[in-house]
Amino acid sequence: MEQLILLIDDDKEELDILTLALDAAGIKHIMCAWAKTAEYAYHLFEHIVPDFIFLDYNMPRINGLDCLQHLKQINRIKEVPVVFYSTSISNETQQRALNTGAECCIQKTGTIDCLAETLKRLFQTRDSRFFQMY
Repeated sequence: MEQLILLIDDDKEELDILTLALDAAGIKHIMCAWAKTAEYAYHLFEHIVPDFIFLDYNMPRINGLDCLQHLKQINRIKEVPVVFYSTSISNETQQRALNTGAECCIQKTGTIDCLAETLKRLFQTRDSRFFQMY
């Protein structure tokens, strides 16, 4: 059964990077979709319920923390695991994301291989104890 990851990120290139890293990690049966803005993601949730949400912090208009707070109020998706996924995540931002309901925080890495290793650990663990930053 195929699962769906929704990436909410203003940089479309991140979708390609995530897809390549999933493939490099050998993670099968996962399809990725992309929302350029939080507002577009809210619209998508009227039609889809992803299995995972990867959420960037640095986005225009609505940042990742504000988006996460809103996501946790949408009944259809409030139980969907959210991975806070950003280039730069301070300890304070990481703690706020976890307190708001993020499953975990992943810092975007410089290489697809590093991201692939992180994704392997994430998808092998996939439980509420995965509350550390990679």
